[in-house]
Amino acid sequence: MANDVTIAAVCCVRMSSQRLPGKPLISYYPSGKPNIECIAERVATSRYNPNFIVATSTDKSDDPIEKWAKGKSIPLHRGSMDNVVKRMDEAINKYCPSANLVWRVMADCPLVDVGLFDWRADVLIRNNADVITILQPEPTYAGQASVWSKEAWDHCVKISSGSLLQHPGEAIYESYGQFKTLHEIGPENIYYQPIRTELDTPQDLEFFRRVWKEYYLGTDTTDRNLLNTKGVLTWLSRHPDIIAINQDVK
Repeated sequence: MANDVTIAAVCCVRMSSQRLPGKPLISYYPSGKPNIECIAERVATSRYNPNFIVATSTDKSDDPIEKWAKGKSIPLHRGSMDNVVKRMDEAINKYCPSANLVWRVMADCPLVDVGLFDWRADVLIRNNADVITILQPEPTYAGQASVWSKEAWDHCVKISSGSLLQHPGEAIYESYGQFKTLHEIGPENIYYQPIRTELDTPQDLEFFRRVWKEYYLGTDTTDRNLLNTKGVLTWLSRHPDIIAINQDVK
């Protein structure tokens, strides 16, 4: 079934993050591999073989992202700095107009659980649904993924305005009654530990550097650069000193 589905996996990034400038190209990986490259490799492990696209702005500060993408032969679109919905939609129409599903890949989620993404895509397709909402409480950031039907995304583009233009997909969740919506009760409890798995501050960067260095060295994982989310969360539960690094970030 996965071979019959086309997924546009779009990562909207910019270098001018206020709390962590240069986020796309910073590194937590021991060899210095940039964040966005680690995420691209992670997305590629999905059995849906998503079409990974980078969408950045036309601002000169984002030239390094274009240089990196060209060097890796990764599709890249440059558009509006502030209208991120439009930029993302242009990227989809340019590189993956036949998409059935749209996945908003978050550059601030180095440990995104691709297996859970695949499961959510399965559920959407099996039920011919448009969107999945996660019931409260939500799991740690790495256990979430924003994926919608192309029809829901197209509607989002039409109705997004004001501040919603900076947050692709938010309009879907604000009007999910208009779509065929499924309500997910969430994954197993290991994903509900109070562990911050978002990359948005210098403390978060230090957290991920410790994870990649120490989990990387302390396991017999065959493919060490693609850390298994569930495995890392289990390992972290035994390392409160690492959890504490960014636990107080608001």
